[in-house]
Amino acid sequence: MSTKRARNPGALSKAKATITEPCEATIPMPPRTLEEQALVDGRLARSRLSKAPKVKINERAALVPSSDDPELWVARLSMAAGVEDDELALHIASQTADCIRGTSKNEARFNLATAGIHSVAPTDGIESMLAAQMVATHHAAMSFLKKAECAEILEQLHASGGMAVKLLRTFTAQVEALSRYRGKGQQKVTVEHVHVHAGGQAIVGTVTGGRGDASKTEGQPHAIAHAPVTPVWSAEPEREAVPSPRDEEWPM
Repeated sequence: MSTKRARNPGALSKAKATITEPCEATIPMPPRTLEEQALVDGRLARSRLSKAPKVKINERAALVPSSDDPELWVARLSMAAGVEDDELALHIASQTADCIRGTSKNEARFNLATAGIHSVAPTDGIESMLAAQMVATHHAAMSFLKKAECAEILEQLHASGGMAVKLLRTFTAQVEALSRYRGKGQQKVTVEHVHVHAGGQAIVGTVTGGRGDASKTEGQPHAIAHAPVTPVWSAEPEREAVPSPRDEEWPM
C-alpha cells in the first residue's frame, strides 16, 4: 500500500510569493569624487552621432536599425565604416559580424562588429577592410587563447596555442600595414652627430668612388668627406746671404 505525502498549498503559495516579491530595500549609491563625476559627465556628454550605430531584432526576428530614422542610421553606419557607399558599409559590417562567434544574439555580433570597425576610425575603403580584418583576427586569436587555456591534453594546448600565436602575428602585421598605408610610404631620415671640420664639407648619403670598398659605406646613416682646400701662398721669409769666394780666390 503506497502512501502519498500531503502537500501544503499554503506553504507553496507563500514560497512563491517570497520568490516573486520584489525587493523594496535599495542600496544607496556611494558618493563620487570630483574625478569620478567628471568621468561620468564626460561619457554622458558625448554626442550620439560619434558612436557606432546599433541594430535590434523586431517582432519578425529580423535585424533592423535601432533608430527611428533609417536614413540617419545608414549615414552613421557609413561614417563608422569610413566609406561613402552605403551597401559597402553594410556588407563590411555584416561580414565582420559573421566572423564573431561566442554569442547567440545576432544583434550583439553586428553591434560588436560595427563598434570594432568604428574604433579604428577608417577613412576609406582600404582602411575599412583592414579594420574589419583586424576585428575578425582579434576575435579568432582570443578564441584560440581561450581554447588553449581550457586544454586538457598537451596536443590541444599546442594546437590552440600555435594558432593563437599565428593570429596574433597576423594582427600585428595588419596594424603595421594600416600604419604604413596611412603614412603613404613616407620615410623620415634623421642624421645625427655630423661633425664638419674647418675648411671641409660634409656629404650626407652614400659616397661611391675612390679607393677602398664602396659597399662598406652603404647602409651607413651618413658619410663624411673633406673637400680639398686651395693652398694660400705666403711671402718667403728673408734668409741670410751665404758668403761665396771671389773668382780670384778660387785656386787655379
